[in-house]
Amino acid sequence: MSLKAIVFIQLFGSVVLNGVTIAKVESSQRDDDFRFDWRDFGVISPVSDQGTQDIGADIAATECVESLLAIQTRSKVKALSKQEVLDCCDDHQHEPRWTWFDCIAGIGGLCTSDSYRGVGRCENNTCTSTGKIQGAGYVPKGSETLMAQLLHNTTLLAYIDITPQSFLNYKGGIYFDRMCTPGGISHHAVQIVGYGTVGGMDYWIIKNSWGTQWGEQGYMRMLRGQNICGISAISSYPK
Repeated sequence: MSLKAIVFIQLFGSVVLNGVTIAKVESSQRDDDFRFDWRDFGVISPVSDQGTQDIGADIAATECVESLLAIQTRSKVKALSKQEVLDCCDDHQHEPRWTWFDCIAGIGGLCTSDSYRGVGRCENNTCTSTGKIQGAGYVPKGSETLMAQLLHNTTLLAYIDITPQSFLNYKGGIYFDRMCTPGGISHHAVQIVGYGTVGGMDYWIIKNSWGTQWGEQGYMRMLRGQNICGISAISSYPK
């Protein structure tokens, strides 16, 4: 789908593109079923696989910036350097959690993945930044309605609890486990790329960084509106 001259507007469960209403409806007979998903517009990069490295936040932050720039420029997503985020913005303690996008703005943006040469130390002066942002926007804790509204302009970074075995073994469907509590350990970051409703159940579409063999080809649909896994406790976005 071309992104040229596209205007994204939510209209009664539909998306209006160049004056043409295209409903994002899943295969169900319910009138209230719909889906808003940035993957449909070509602004989401391929699923990453972090392997044994604890770099989920570095990946999610980079991918949020990639998506924002593609949305703003109405172009295909361009791969930016996750290594640059790791070298320049990660204190390797992954704390504090609010600084990713402010840091990226502070270093002048991100270089493309194939132009950044640093490994292990920040060397962003060796390449030309193409991924420039103004900083970070922060979502108040528990504001899932606001999160859905923001998703029509950008993707979100959220920290979640991934300790339940059911999360690790997720294969598909809408995820809900009471053991994945709002008060759990929110130490893993994901990119939220959309949301929807199917069969009367509201859900988030989250992009993980565990490869395409996990979940629904690297994605999860998580129950929305109940702060499952603490998804609305710590979330932010680039601007």
